[in-house]
Amino acid sequence: MWNIQIEDVQAIDLESTTFCNLHCPECHREVDKVWMEGILNTTHMTKNNIEDWLKLEELTSLRELKFCGAIDEPAANPHLFDILEYINATFVNRDRDFFIDIRTNGSLKTTTWWENLAKLLPRNHRVVFGIDGSDEVSEIYRIGSSFQKVIDNAVAFINAGGIAAWQFIEFKHNQHQIQDAHNKSVELGFRAFSVMSSSRDDQSGEIEHVHLEEDEKPAGSANTFNVRVNATQKTTIKIMCENQGLKSDVANGNRILINSLGIVTPCCFLNGFVHMPIAYNKNKSAEDPPFRFEQEPEWDAIWQKHTERKISLHHYTLKEILAGEFFSDIQDSWKSDKPIGRCRDVCGKHVVDVTKFWTQNK
Repeated sequence: MWNIQIEDVQAIDLESTTFCNLHCPECHREVDKVWMEGILNTTHMTKNNIEDWLKLEELTSLRELKFCGAIDEPAANPHLFDILEYINATFVNRDRDFFIDIRTNGSLKTTTWWENLAKLLPRNHRVVFGIDGSDEVSEIYRIGSSFQKVIDNAVAFINAGGIAAWQFIEFKHNQHQIQDAHNKSVELGFRAFSVMSSSRDDQSGEIEHVHLEEDEKPAGSANTFNVRVNATQKTTIKIMCENQGLKSDVANGNRILINSLGIVTPCCFLNGFVHMPIAYNKNKSAEDPPFRFEQEPEWDAIWQKHTERKISLHHYTLKEILAGEFFSDIQDSWKSDKPIGRCRDVCGKHVVDVTKFWTQNK
């Protein structure tokens, strides 16, 4: 049985839509676009979905909702405010310390919309804006965004009382701007600034990644702001699921993910896997073979055994899914000599992403 049952769930990631306005070259939407077309820009999570799927009386330990997935832009969901109002009336009403986290590219909507969002969020919240430069350089990766519009929206949110953070993905083309971006984040009122170095291989042929070393600091940082490193290194082949256990620098608490298709997965990494076969099946003819995960045989075996129905909230309750065989089989694979490759790579011996946070001067 999966270690985390319904009463143990502390946090849920919500991929609340399959819509996004950008075309970031390393995004799952772009890299696997040919497999994903059947679901992209088709579905939004609604307030009724949340009401049906998340039962207050069952989720007794739930203290956080994070609007973040693999293919979504939360601001693209027209039902977001209705969902937040329902969350305020239920979970926040039960626990005033309930936390809402939203990850956004910040380039949609008007400044008035962002002001209203700040007023709607509970007192414990954070909106993380993905801004990969100190000026229009950010648009090199965030294809389709407007740096100035993102800044205008973020400032409107902050000035209306919103708590904002600036997340900077470092590449070769923007690493010289880390210091300037940090300075701008302080000037504009962002509460936190972080630099992420992704270790994904370049899929576009145009974006060069940078891998931060354990003690590396941004150029010129020593005399301008203090550095506190929170970097996770995975050094053992034993799989320790980062979404199970007490929340710490190396764990996310007891967390699961629900996407707008109503599919429940343990994390965003496995969530990315379920998008492709579901999209494939939408356009599949009677003569087409079933979708196979050729590069992930261990995951493929589990998927072929159960398919998406067993982890769909349109067919089972969240309680039933977490207690079911699909989740149990995932966990059992970790104890075998052939664990799911994605689980091994992310929560085993390999480092996938390193994020470092810099404290800001008071």
